[in-house]
Amino acid sequence: MSEKTKRRLALPPLLLLAALALMALLQLLLPLPQLVPSLWRTLGAVPAAAGVGLVLWSGTLLSRAGTAIHPLARSSFLLHSGPYRFSRNPIYLGMVLVLAGAATALGSATPWLIIPPFVVLIARRVIAGEERKLTAEFGAEYLAYCIQVRRWL
Repeated sequence: MSEKTKRRLALPPLLLLAALALMALLQLLLPLPQLVPSLWRTLGAVPAAAGVGLVLWSGTLLSRAGTAIHPLARSSFLLHSGPYRFSRNPIYLGMVLVLAGAATALGSATPWLIIPPFVVLIARRVIAGEERKLTAEFGAEYLAYCIQVRRWL
C-alpha cells in the first residue's frame, strides 16, 4: 500500500478531528456574538450524539457485512440496508452532525464557518474517490444504487 493511499485511509477521521479543533480555536481567537443562549447550548449534544450514533451504526453494518470501512479498501458487498437506504455516505453525514452539535454547543457563528469547507473536502477528496472505486468494483449495481439513494440525504 502506497503512502498516499495510507494517508487517504486516515483522512476522514483526521479531518473531523481537525475541524473540531479549528472550531474551538476560532471560538477562542475570533469570538463573535453568541447566537445561542448558554442554556440552549446543551442542545448541541443532540446532533452530536445522533452523529456519533450514525457513524457507529453505519460502521457496525459494514463490519457485520464483512466489507471494508476504509475509504480505499476493497469492498466485498454493497450495503443497501440501515442508514444506507437513505444516504450513500451515512458515516460522513454523521461526522457533519457531530460538527453541527459542536458548533451549537460553542454558541457563536464562528464554529459554523468550518462546516462548509469540511463538507467540500470530504466530497472532493474522499467521496469522489470512493465513488470511482465502487463503480469499478460493482458496476451497474452501484450505478443503480446511486440513482435510488442520494449522496448525503
